[in-house]
Amino acid sequence: MDIILYNIIACLASLILGYFFGSIPVGVILCRLFRGEDPRENGSQNSGGTNVGRLYGKKLGAATIVLDAIKTILPMILVWVLLNFAGIKVAFVKNLGAEMFHNGALVIMLTPLGATLGHCWPVFAGFRGGKAVASYAGFALLTNWLTLILGFLSFGITLKKTKYVSLSSMVGSTVVAVLSWVLYILAITTSLNVNITFVGFGVVELWAVANLEFAIISTLMTGILIFRHRNNIRKLAAGNENKIKWMK
Repeated sequence: MDIILYNIIACLASLILGYFFGSIPVGVILCRLFRGEDPRENGSQNSGGTNVGRLYGKKLGAATIVLDAIKTILPMILVWVLLNFAGIKVAFVKNLGAEMFHNGALVIMLTPLGATLGHCWPVFAGFRGGKAVASYAGFALLTNWLTLILGFLSFGITLKKTKYVSLSSMVGSTVVAVLSWVLYILAITTSLNVNITFVGFGVVELWAVANLEFAIISTLMTGILIFRHRNNIRKLAAGNENKIKWMK
């Protein structure tokens, strides 16, 4: 098979795999199981952890956020395992920028993008899902702890000052996206070693990734997250966006 066609198929398969994982409607399942209701019918009418927590309590909200993040993490690990242990070679894409997980960076990075699309527009729940925040958190956790920490700090500081989860989520994801490009530019213009292993579990290694694939995908996911918060942006502009009440 032509190597370019082979890699196109691999990329599409990764995107589709992520989409089906992301389409699992965790928030809907948990709320129907424990409360007998659909969170998309109340509050901000989405299945994300923030809405679930606001409607049904912190524990259910936290469980939704964690499981939604795992929906992004698991398919990424699966694709990495297939690339590294099943003898699958992705020669056409493996040398784009600094490599993540050694080979197949683009193939792996398309998985969280698919998971984000599935989370927001789930095929298993009538294409009505969440707003991509937990998906983004899972993606950042598995790829770049440096941008994750700075993004989380930006999220926390914004939340502390404004009490708006929506605004804080958009700020945090934007910080990650901007930093991803800063790291990539540093990687290609200096001798900075950015592929630093923070934690190794034998199978999965967590990197301070600074490659072109990471920068592009983080930017696309930030765009999706902001698009999903378009109603919140309107409410922020009108001054009637909901504020959290548990933080002083």
